Amino acid sequence: MMHIFSFCDLKALIKMSKAFTFFKKMSFITLSFILILSCSYKPPVRFNGVLNLDKRTKLILIGTSNKNDVIKLLGETLLKEQPNQNKWAYIETVEKKILGKRKIIKNTMLILEFDNKGILKTKKILNKDNFNKVKFDQTQNESLGVNNSFSKRIFSSIRKRAQNKIGTIGK
Repeated sequence: MMHIFSFCDLKALIKMSKAFTFFKKMSFITLSFILILSCSYKPPVRFNGVLNLDKRTKLILIGTSNKNDVIKLLGETLLKEQPNQNKWAYIETVEKKILGKRKIIKNTMLILEFDNKGILKTKKILNKDNFNKVKFDQTQNESLGVNNSFSKRIFSSIRKRAQNKIGTIGK
């Protein structure tokens, strides 16, 4: 026996297929809209150091600003030259992630030198472009560590004895 659909059944099937097509289109539009809204237009940016260092540097004046003024404006620095700590350095780095790779957009270094009274004597700003022009000191320092000293021989002897003892316990 053959089933024959009635005209009413055919109308219902057409309505259902139109409703299903409409539902698929609306689902696609809604999903696309949500994806577009969740995407970020700006790539992520990472900041390190003092923000807007080049602009803040203009507020520091040679001969009038002192160490307290600099600390108030830029904060305490970790980069101080030893032993007298009259040379300070501040760094600002801005990185942007482009296509999964980090690219340095801005790299600024401020070097401040103070006199014995704490008054700013010189300031020097280095950008990403002129970092390659920096001259490095080529002198070598002699290590004051435990190269061939008495303490190194004692510690190496203790280490060898401990290793031998561990080796005998494991057997």
